[in-house]
Amino acid sequence: MNGITQIVILSYIYEHIQELPWDYALYIEGNPPWVETTRCAVLDPDDVGDYEETPQFAVANLLRYALSIADIQDIYDNARIQLGTVSIETFIQALNYYFLNDAFIIFTSNDFQ
Repeated sequence: MNGITQIVILSYIYEHIQELPWDYALYIEGNPPWVETTRCAVLDPDDVGDYEETPQFAVANLLRYALSIADIQDIYDNARIQLGTVSIETFIQALNYYFLNDAFIIFTSNDFQ
């Protein structure tokens, strides 16, 4: 699967996390906390012209670099190792936490009471 050169929502990323190219990046709208319906795209971060740092598709759609797909896959895998299964809500919580803290979230039993 190549990148997604179209606008999708974050729940799409969750549903297709293992199919996304690890060497691409998530470009996203706005600042965290992100939610299931936050607009985003998966793009090749190297698909830029001379003197550009952001792919033109991201610029045109007001998206900014968030994280590499490899990081996002690691975030999902870390949550899955801790919890067994990962809901969309848990994935987004872990994604927001990682983006804001540059660290994996550690889930405790209090998180699910």
